[in-house]
Amino acid sequence: MTVFRDPRNSSVQEAINLFGFRIDVDDATGDTTRQALRIYSLGSDSPYTKLMKEPMFGGKCSGYGGKDDSGDRLEWQAYLPYVDRKKVTPKQYAEKYRSIIKKDERGQELLRYDDMLKATSWPKTTGVGGVSGIAGLSYYLADALFCALRTNSTEVLKLTDGGRNLLSVFVYNPRTKKFCICLLADYGPHQDTGRNIDLSQFSLKTLEAKTDDPLMFYILP
Repeated sequence: MTVFRDPRNSSVQEAINLFGFRIDVDDATGDTTRQALRIYSLGSDSPYTKLMKEPMFGGKCSGYGGKDDSGDRLEWQAYLPYVDRKKVTPKQYAEKYRSIIKKDERGQELLRYDDMLKATSWPKTTGVGGVSGIAGLSYYLADALFCALRTNSTEVLKLTDGGRNLLSVFVYNPRTKKFCICLLADYGPHQDTGRNIDLSQFSLKTLEAKTDDPLMFYILP
């Protein structure tokens, strides 16, 4: 892949063309695109380029998260603050980490804040194969922009102060020319799936993407 070293001193479209795909740049997307491309100008020594376990900034996608996802609702979110469910209720978690849950600048919630405030215990639910258990934080994921990548977990937690300042990921669908910026909430998808990024259902809708569509993505510095 060609690395564009100085997106700040050239047109965004020229930079995009070096990657072999095209974004229709206007006043709304220009600054976002420049921000996403800046990671390449930082060079290989940047802590952000060391986050990815694989030398890849694109690949197939899949969807995950929320109470309707039987494969995930018993799980936690790797990059959100961890709390022992035996000691802390959903209500207490929501109150303690309100600034993270309500982080989205557009007024969206990463977690279903009001539902958590009403819950004095973690609900029991079923996972894959009908296995029952106590719901994890994934159960409360909201209809918002978030994603999961197979990143270097140690580096992510170091850069995010243990999940208190989540990283953002620029995601672009070259087929539809749609893009969004997602919060990096979890580790995944499993490498056996052959997919490279997990997206919330809301993110998939925003991108007009479906499972196994090839997408481009960059961790924003």
